[in-house]
Amino acid sequence: MRKIQFSILLLGLIIWSAGTVRGGRSQAQQGGTKLDAEGNIYVKSDSGKWIKMAEAGHCVVVLGTVSDQLIACAVWDRSSASAEESLWSRRLEIYRVGGKVTVIETG
Repeated sequence: MRKIQFSILLLGLIIWSAGTVRGGRSQAQQGGTKLDAEGNIYVKSDSGKWIKMAEAGHCVVVLGTVSDQLIACAVWDRSSASAEESLWSRRLEIYRVGGKVTVIETG
């Protein structure tokens, strides 16, 4: 249980730090991420079109920033033998406007 708490804390810190560096963005640059009613995650491409980054059920936890410039996903660990261990996320995926992805994995 400590591992999932650590993963969520780490994810929260990453999101918080990214959300606090907002700068002087125009309204046209705002609204670059969304989570639809089914739970799919989207980000805007550089040309303004929506790109589907993750399907519903891919993430244990989804967090976004106040500036709507990135959205993070703590990925389910489906390789675990027990149900409790499958809740531990060993992989964080951070989706940014423009379709950029950063992956952080624990050993």
